[in-house]
Amino acid sequence: MYTRLAMLLMCGGVLVACDQTTNIATNAHQQENTDVPLKTNPDINIKVDLPIYLQGVPSLLHPVTVSAVDEYAQKSFSGEKISSFVDVSHDTLSGQMFNVVFEELQTGQTQPLFATNHQLIYQAQYLMWAFDNPEQEDKKEPIIKHYHHFIYKVQEKINQENKEEKLSLYISDDRGNQLKKLHPDDEYVIQTQWVAQAGRYYFITKSDSDNDGKIALKDKSHNYYVDFQDIKNPTIKPYDFMPK
Repeated sequence: MYTRLAMLLMCGGVLVACDQTTNIATNAHQQENTDVPLKTNPDINIKVDLPIYLQGVPSLLHPVTVSAVDEYAQKSFSGEKISSFVDVSHDTLSGQMFNVVFEELQTGQTQPLFATNHQLIYQAQYLMWAFDNPEQEDKKEPIIKHYHHFIYKVQEKINQENKEEKLSLYISDDRGNQLKKLHPDDEYVIQTQWVAQAGRYYFITKSDSDNDGKIALKDKSHNYYVDFQDIKNPTIKPYDFMPK
């Protein structure tokens, strides 16, 4: 069941916004549309799972998961357990995926999201907006607008502890190309909000501002949103609404 329109309230007056527009910086993980062999993590037995179809996506999604005969398998380098189960909703994959391989429906061409399997993807969200059709009285079939991009919550380092912390945000198109990181390497995402009505993906990060090796409440916060006004070329914008 789709969420109805929500109102985005912003107070004026004392609030000062930073309206600087920045192109999304290219990260070293960015993928070209070429055949890239998947490098495997020698500490974990993994497999390419069965395909998943999400409405509006021109590719089938094959999660790369731990190879397990039951729901859980033990990781040899940490002694902790990792789930092979991937939960699928109408627009989101959630689980512990080492990678995602995109299989284009029309051509059969495959494209791995990351060049290696050395990270954990906890969430892959396909950006869309479902709203009621004003011309349909019973409103059973919503109108769906697709933004043709995925945003991923990724744990980049998994060689010590399997904990969903110090997550980073990445973006790609719906064919698994143009993979980019949405914030600097020394920042980690703590909150996100997709505002489909405005075509904006808001998120807040924290950086280790006191250099103690931990992300804590006292560390500095940073606010951003990804603007999809131009769907083919989304841009990231920092903002600051803190009263001065």
